[in-house]
Amino acid sequence: MTLATSSSKLDTWTKKLEGFPDITRFTTCNGNKRPVSPITKLVDGNTGWQTRGYTPEQLDEFHLSYEATGVMLGEISGGLDAFDFDDITNEEFKEIFGCNMKDLPPTVSFSSGKEGRYQSLYYIPQKHWKDIAAKQLQKNGEVIFENRWNGQMSVVSGVHPEGRTYSFLPGRSPKEIKIATMPEEIIENLKVWLDTYKEDPKVQQDKAQDKSYLDILYDISKYRDILRNWLPYSDDFGVYDNWRDVGMIGRLLSLKVNKPDLLFKDFDYWSSKQPKYETTKKTKAKWDSFKRGEGKVKDLGSLIRNFAEPNGYTPSQTFEEFKKDQQTEPEKEKDAVKRIKNTMEELYKLEKEGGDWNRRQYLKSILGGYAIKKDEVQIRLLEMIALEHEINLAEKKTDKRRHRTFSSRMSKEEAMEPLLPGFLIEGKDALLVGESGAGKTLGVLALSYSVATGSPILDNPFGVAEEKQGATLGIFSDGGEGSFGMVKKYAEMLNPPEKDLWEDNFNFWGADVSNDVSSWGFTIKGLSELIEELKQGHPNGAPYKLVIVDSLKKVVSLGGIDFGVGAMDLVMQLAQGIASKFNICWVWVHHTAKNSKGGINGISSSGGNSNIYQIPYACHRLLATSSPEHKHITKWIVDKFRGEMRREFQYVLAESMFDLIDAEEATDTTTKILKAIWTGTKEPDGCQGQYASANQIAITTDMKIKTVRNKMTDIKKSSLVTYANGIYYLSKQGAKQLSIDDVGIRAEVEEYIKDKWGRV
Repeated sequence: MTLATSSSKLDTWTKKLEGFPDITRFTTCNGNKRPVSPITKLVDGNTGWQTRGYTPEQLDEFHLSYEATGVMLGEISGGLDAFDFDDITNEEFKEIFGCNMKDLPPTVSFSSGKEGRYQSLYYIPQKHWKDIAAKQLQKNGEVIFENRWNGQMSVVSGVHPEGRTYSFLPGRSPKEIKIATMPEEIIENLKVWLDTYKEDPKVQQDKAQDKSYLDILYDISKYRDILRNWLPYSDDFGVYDNWRDVGMIGRLLSLKVNKPDLLFKDFDYWSSKQPKYETTKKTKAKWDSFKRGEGKVKDLGSLIRNFAEPNGYTPSQTFEEFKKDQQTEPEKEKDAVKRIKNTMEELYKLEKEGGDWNRRQYLKSILGGYAIKKDEVQIRLLEMIALEHEINLAEKKTDKRRHRTFSSRMSKEEAMEPLLPGFLIEGKDALLVGESGAGKTLGVLALSYSVATGSPILDNPFGVAEEKQGATLGIFSDGGEGSFGMVKKYAEMLNPPEKDLWEDNFNFWGADVSNDVSSWGFTIKGLSELIEELKQGHPNGAPYKLVIVDSLKKVVSLGGIDFGVGAMDLVMQLAQGIASKFNICWVWVHHTAKNSKGGINGISSSGGNSNIYQIPYACHRLLATSSPEHKHITKWIVDKFRGEMRREFQYVLAESMFDLIDAEEATDTTTKILKAIWTGTKEPDGCQGQYASANQIAITTDMKIKTVRNKMTDIKKSSLVTYANGIYYLSKQGAKQLSIDDVGIRAEVEEYIKDKWGRV
């Protein structure tokens, strides 16, 4: 399949390149005018782009979303030179070239849209190539004119870093005018200007060799070959002058391509095998100091004659062979790009249809052969489904300025209208996390009930507005084949007054053995089914307003996604994109991390990737507690609800729905015991006490001694206390927990922690 939306922008750009001579080559760029690989869309790993030019037809084959196209300059495009005008005055230009700017022959010219800044293209005859170089003219520290040549490119279409768009000057597009040949008189003046240019001494290059850019690349390949195969590891290079001469040539070759450290790793590895090698750091310091003329070796030729040829050196490649490899590389890359593209499209289609497993694995192995990792494949598949269904995952490219004030109008999406105030936001996602038995399923079912009926729940006295009420899609994959029975049981326990209305607006998705239906997973097939379901709405005709996914880890695992790393951030973003597109609230149900003490670590105690709790718009946490009056209490903590302060409340399951209980009534047994230890025996120095016996605790809490001893077993396992010789001691962890649970004594407990352990 071809995703037309991914190539439409490129088609537009390549049309802008119509009229350029066939010899012209182009490169793909990002929005910062940096050449990028058309395969990865990254700057990293794009080494050698200067010799990998593409035709407009080749650009069409990539069908990838890069931001701009650059025309390649110098010999690779047949001697194409660019004059880059950046506010140079006519007088300043005339001083160099002996003519007015308006007297230059008309030619292809383009601009990023900034006044006074544009570029003009000219051909330079081949006889002059060896004398042409890149050079800048500066004034008050700012570049006002630049000659652009070998190893450089100029962005000719696409997006400027400041948001403007490149375009040709009126009457100066390649379809309207030919690229002019630079007049001989101007070329001669250009050569004089280039000859008088003085670079930084460290970068200064000897032009005696008169080598093309491709020649220099060939020398670099020969230097690497010599280090690896033709310079022995011997005492000869324990002599500093000999060792220095080898490094100096590597340094000079690196400078010729404006990459001072290009060959340093090669030199350092070779040096590490020599007798007097010390460290990489010391070698680098010497490398930075190397200058031409310090030894008997002046260039690569003399290095070969003095050191390599005595060891039988012959080049591993002739220049013609090297040149051929360089010339065919774009074709190799073109084939690779095409195969990757076709493989991904077939894989996407098979994943969407649930097609042959063996074929899918084979396609993944092909991608692996191109060093594309499993999580990168998964990320691309998720990007493809977002692209197909026009689900936004990232910032859109725009020419508009990023300037707004607090008085600026918000969009509907930005306003974050509540669906259920304090709990759910329209078109956004939420995370509900808790340990096993905390009441997560009952909690999300209660949210669903309110969305269906509008009824107030928990600490919300208003419920859901009538115009926002709707259906729920409940995806329960965590329980496998038993998930339906579990959810049904919890619905009966909830026993709401308008049960029939709620049930009519609830759609359950889970494993169904009788109909050969498996648990839903975050796969391309699963997401396609979900998107289609949201488009159609509930079978009763009501629009979906809430999607519950239980649990996050289960559906992601079923999708073959590594829960800890990889595509998890994209999973969260895709859920947000779906929520926004269909104006639903997406609720993830998630478990706390194993052995977590959620009351201390807060929402960060949820298991897995940190994006799980950083990305959602709302984060809720449930804790299971108890008191002498109530065996099962749920503490609901709203850790994050965009635009509101953190809040918490406690409740119990009643005959119908929930009953809120006040703080005194819900005081946790653990908190009571920790406070009893806190108010117990005083230490000799007068500090507040930190230890007590079981009898002391029983008296203080008005609890039976047996109850205390039973409870202390769990408290010890949680590392909140230590025990020795019949005495319970408050640990640092226990003191922290007490400071969280009892606001009234928080300050003095924290001061005690600081005195005893150094910090809170």
